[in-house]
Amino acid sequence: KNMHASSPTSLRQRQPSDASSVGSSSRNIPKIINMVSLLRSARDHLRTDSGHFTSSVFDPDPFVAQHSTLATKTPDGEYVFPDGILLKQEPLSLLESVQAVVILLIMLMGFMIGIPLITLYLLVTMSPWFLPFLITMLLLGLIPVFHPWPPTGANSRLFELLVKYFSVKVIIEEPLSPDQLYIFAASPHGVFPFANMCTGPCFQYMFKFSIHCLAATPLTIAPILHHFMDTLGMIDASQATAQKTLEKGRSIGITVGGVAEIFEVWHRNEHAVLHNRKGFIKLAFKTGASVVPCYNFGNTEAMECVVDRFGLMKSISRRLRFSLTYPYGRWYLPLPYRVPLVVACGKPIAVPKKDDPTDDEIDRVHEQFEKEMAAVFEKYKGAYGWNDKNLHIR
Repeated sequence: KNMHASSPTSLRQRQPSDASSVGSSSRNIPKIINMVSLLRSARDHLRTDSGHFTSSVFDPDPFVAQHSTLATKTPDGEYVFPDGILLKQEPLSLLESVQAVVILLIMLMGFMIGIPLITLYLLVTMSPWFLPFLITMLLLGLIPVFHPWPPTGANSRLFELLVKYFSVKVIIEEPLSPDQLYIFAASPHGVFPFANMCTGPCFQYMFKFSIHCLAATPLTIAPILHHFMDTLGMIDASQATAQKTLEKGRSIGITVGGVAEIFEVWHRNEHAVLHNRKGFIKLAFKTGASVVPCYNFGNTEAMECVVDRFGLMKSISRRLRFSLTYPYGRWYLPLPYRVPLVVACGKPIAVPKKDDPTDDEIDRVHEQFEKEMAAVFEKYKGAYGWNDKNLHIR
């Protein structure tokens, strides 16, 4: 994928007439956090002589400050980031490249594509191996899962390779409180939500809390793959599971558009399916969680997929809540392009706790969410080299 040359991004304050609203402290200035450097430093700090990790004693503040790039303030009260800072890729050695490619191919081709195709082939050919293979896959899928807290996957070398492969960065506009519940509502989904998968487990290294990201049900029950998802703290994307997690005092991350956005990656501009997606707003009211609008820059360029012009695959996929298409990237394999992924988190939207909110109350918060999402995109698209792109919300 070719990335466009970028120009300085203007980050206009929500209240430009009141310079004090940003504050003199650097904690309230928009900052870009390099997750590769932060993750590596945090792992080295947490590793004990025995090789184990002690995340309970980790204070992220000094590490976030050390590995952050602050926006600079211009005389007219705006904030700008240097040209191309979001496009910088982390260097990968040959060994690291091979390891990352193998991990991604196993995850995407082995379990999401390989197992269904093998099962279908054995069934069509009436092979005597069909029943043993099917029983084996079912048994692997039934192996109990364990949701570690905080997610242990972020401590692994394998996860660090994925973060490095995508040169993951996170933009934070203001500090988040560990005493507050949050629903990180992100878009777009892309063919595969790599941005959510790579950033969610890292929140324990940016703040004093972790989050559970929601994943499509098939991913949480697929043989072996669901154990990989589990170590990253990912849970079933059902409303009951999400509400139960929030009631336990744990924040969650969701991709609002879901499967519907998988088939929107071929457009020249960005598309987000947000209209009529109000379930997470209702959940915010029930639990009192603040909603954080997050835009996933680069997620739509990580992979492409086969799309039929009649929209049949899209229609079936939405009903199954799982994509029925062939995803492809490098060398036309289900291997994502190595594009930088940037998750830009806007300011939290406070939602009062209310068991039975009215439709008007839900609509007002949802409308504010859509406006904030569009604002986040416009603020940072230049720094990502997308000055010529627009966001269409539908």
